[in-house]
This record gives sequence, structure tokens and C-alpha cells, in this order.
Amino acid sequence: MRRNIKRVFGGGKHDAGVQRSGHGHFIKGLNGRAIHIQLDIYARVARENGPRDRRFRIEHAQHIAPADLPRFAALGVIVSMQPYHEADDVRWAERLIGADRSRGTYAFRSLRDVGTTLAFGSDWFVAPPTPLEGLPPH
Repeated sequence: MRRNIKRVFGGGKHDAGVQRSGHGHFIKGLNGRAIHIQLDIYARVARENGPRDRRFRIEHAQHIAPADLPRFAALGVIVSMQPYHEADDVRWAERLIGADRSRGTYAFRSLRDVGTTLAFGSDWFVAPPTPLEGLPPH
């Protein structure tokens, strides 16, 4: 059964309520469509509520549509990723989601290059407890 993703997201009503309360907001968004919709909601909430330090964050932002990569920095949205999962995901991403969609998978450098704030987590108990174990050596 396919859900209407905009209905699942509540059309942004929850996001707007959180903003009016003065609290920060984060949501889990693994795939391009969900991330795109959430970025649209964050843009609307910011437009309707004026400038302030929101610290919007999308957790597990692992498969981002390439066109949405610059939107994170433009909107001031923090991208939180779990680098250790990249080793597993790259084995199946292109096969399951296609070459075009997998171009935005774990786009650490592309996000950094456009000025996005990155945060890394471990996703402990499913991965080692330190996010550094998933980052490549310099």
C-alpha cells in the first residue's frame, strides 16, 4: 500500500507549530522524494515565520536528489548522516534506486562544497558507536 507522502508529513503543520514554539526541528528523511518535500516545507516555514536561527535538520539524509544538494545550504538545513552505512548502501544503491538517483547518495563533498553544515552520527546499535569509523582517512 502506497501512502500519500504529503499526508504523512502533515503538509508541514507540525513544522510550523514547532517554529512558533521557538524549538528546533528535525526529521528523518532517507530518500530523495521525502527530503525534497521536507526542504519545501522548511522553505515555506522560514518564509512565513521570518529569519531566525532554526537549526532545521534532516537525519539520515543519505539519498538526496542532486538538484536538492544546494538547497540545504541556501535554507540553512543541517544534514545529518551516518557515514558507516555508506559502505553497505553503495553495494545496492544503484541497482535499487538507479544511476541517476544514486548520484546524490552520501554526497559529503558536494554538500560541503556548497556550504552545507554536516553532522555525523553512528546509528548505534546498528553500527559502531563512533561516526569516525565510517569516514575515509585524509
